[in-house]
Amino acid sequence: MIMMSTSTSTCNLSAIIGRATSGIDHKPSHQLVRQVALKLFSEIGFHNVSLRKLANTLEMQPGSLYNHIDGKQELLFELIDEYETDLLDAIKVDLPADSSPEHRLSAYIRSHLGFNASSPQHRSIAQLEFRNLTPNQQKIIEAIRAEYTFILAEIIQHGILTQVFRPIPLQVATRLILSMLTEMSREDKSNATLTIEDSTTLLHETVLRILHT
Repeated sequence: MIMMSTSTSTCNLSAIIGRATSGIDHKPSHQLVRQVALKLFSEIGFHNVSLRKLANTLEMQPGSLYNHIDGKQELLFELIDEYETDLLDAIKVDLPADSSPEHRLSAYIRSHLGFNASSPQHRSIAQLEFRNLTPNQQKIIEAIRAEYTFILAEIIQHGILTQVFRPIPLQVATRLILSMLTEMSREDKSNATLTIEDSTTLLHETVLRILHT
């Protein structure tokens, strides 16, 4: 989790508020509330962000927040749902329809890593704050995750059936690759010298060694 000093965080948030409210009479919007909440949730944690703190950062009264959101819990769900849905859509768009299992696997890895590199705050709260969703909200998120997990499993299964990949327990291979993608996404944030292409090549070669052995 990224930790910042209070003064630095306030300065950055003030800059966000200034940009987001430009041209709308300086009235907080739903998008601005989401943007500031995302920053706070990712930096200091969901439970450490009260509605009062969120309102104070936005320079508004706590009660006025309900003109823009239903509540802090719903706001967290909205942000995580957006991340998971957009990740799924990105994978679907980038995945070649008619190609070899190895090529499709590379495209899946590149799409996953690229999307997470462009959405580090969303990725952080989706991974760290999922436990703070309600059971019903978790089921919705799990259903989205199951979709892109299934896409990966299909790629591996196709490779096994065509004897491109060795016979390997499908569930084990799928979970292993997703875990590696998650870990690589974390590493990318702290390693500015590693490009998405570098990360994709490194992970793809590692995964292929596992699937080909």
